[in-house]
Amino acid sequence: MVKEMLDGGIVTKLTSPWASPVVIVRKKDGGLHFCLDYQCKNAVTHNNVFPLPWIDDLLDQLQGKCVFSTFDAICGYWQIPVRPDSKEKTAFVTHEGLFQFEVMPFGLCNAPATFQRLMQKILIGLSNYCIVYIGDILIFSRNFDEHRLHLKEVFGRLEKYGLKLHYQKCKLALPKIECLGHAVSAEGVQPNSGKIDAIKLFPTPTCVKLLKGFIGLCSYYHKFVPGFARIASLLHQLLKKNVPFQMTGLVS
Repeated sequence: MVKEMLDGGIVTKLTSPWASPVVIVRKKDGGLHFCLDYQCKNAVTHNNVFPLPWIDDLLDQLQGKCVFSTFDAICGYWQIPVRPDSKEKTAFVTHEGLFQFEVMPFGLCNAPATFQRLMQKILIGLSNYCIVYIGDILIFSRNFDEHRLHLKEVFGRLEKYGLKLHYQKCKLALPKIECLGHAVSAEGVQPNSGKIDAIKLFPTPTCVKLLKGFIGLCSYYHKFVPGFARIASLLHQLLKKNVPFQMTGLVS
């Protein structure tokens, strides 16, 4: 993997006082995701604040739309060059020596905000029919003719700025799509059926860690559950300090 990045100009060799360990994460499709453990650097990095859009606000924009297209920026972070004076700080260590990134690596605390800012700058003025959440782009329209015009405008912007898309993840002009964990169609926005099954099959939490995971999973779909805050308040009580963890019959 490092050789491929070296041959592709993603990384270069160097001698540097900086060095971070490599973290390889397996993706859902079985592929490998190359990441770095930048915890030490992130701890002393000034935060580059740029808020990510509220997912609920993005989903509200899709109401009443009938045609959808989604795109994914291929290795999105790697399409952003690193400033020359910052490259050595991205250095990572392998059995073959030290390497630095020529492009923005995954794992830096400011990477998501940097990429979101870039995408919104590229697609500025198109928010009536195009939303972006980091590397995911969604175009939505009332009908097919309108959608063709929207696609042309978005593709023109991406071409202008040289942003490349993952063609295998491009889905064009569909009546229904999966977006940010939701199913979206002319009928509206619905929870992802797979996530609902995960909630139904979630085992009764036996510790605080599992309970936090369950609450987080359910909270993502809070807008579909009337009175969710009241219902969840019983579970939140068990997260308080000095409260014995006991799933009573009332809570379960």
